[in-house]
Amino acid sequence: FARADKRLVRKNIDGLTLNGVYFNAKIGNTVRFVVDASGSMRECMITTNGVCKKTRMASVKNELVQILTDLKNIAPYTKVGISFFSHREGRNHMVWTYGEGDSGNENQLVVIGREGALADAEMLIESIQPQGWTEPWDGMDNAFADPETTTVFLLSDGEPKFNVNNQSQPEDRRSVYPELFAAWDVSGNQCKTRWWKNDDPNNYSTRWPKRWWGEKCWTTTQTSYNDWDRIASHYINKNKERSASQKMKVHTVTIDLESNWMEKLSSETGGKHNQVSASDLN
Repeated sequence: FARADKRLVRKNIDGLTLNGVYFNAKIGNTVRFVVDASGSMRECMITTNGVCKKTRMASVKNELVQILTDLKNIAPYTKVGISFFSHREGRNHMVWTYGEGDSGNENQLVVIGREGALADAEMLIESIQPQGWTEPWDGMDNAFADPETTTVFLLSDGEPKFNVNNQSQPEDRRSVYPELFAAWDVSGNQCKTRWWKNDDPNNYSTRWPKRWWGEKCWTTTQTSYNDWDRIASHYINKNKERSASQKMKVHTVTIDLESNWMEKLSSETGGKHNQVSASDLN
């Protein structure tokens, strides 16, 4: 939520600090914003006399623009990445890129002081209209794939939801997010001491002999769908694989939401968890 009476970026001896309602933490010289643009972000955040004055999306966009403006004025060398997410096929599931010559994977980090960069970012931000599901994985994966990124903000107002009809078993999205689903897969062994041939799902033979005595084992896999704690651990482990100089702090931001997995993700990467409600904007 932009405030005309103060800047939302402070430059200190030890670096930069964002001082917004949503984005409120220390950052390095590179920062990515991974922002929810799903349908629930249309919910009203500020109401006056029963009339909605500002939605969640409008409030976040307003603050993000002011932070970028302050960064340009105070620390124009800062490299910024912006990703909005709904579901991958959605119109507003997009990444800000600006020309060539910057850095980060696929030029997704842009020097904010570069000529025309701020205006271009503002155009993208203003174009976002909330709709669709909640799949933040592309923005998170891009951040972790970029060794230059040291700070990322993940903002959402809801638990992840896939672009499928059956949210309890979203197997249809496995081909879209294979690493994510692999983090849910739990492998184990199934054994029998008196083992019948037709118990082997890979053996369709009906020829005799149909059974063996003794112990037989085979590998089985079960998928713990929507176990977001395992997904938090998935990204925490990705961070552990980065070199000491490339460790990334993940700051998580929720709007009218308690999210254990986001809180765990920020806590175990050295980041900050910020739970925002409408009363924080007054």
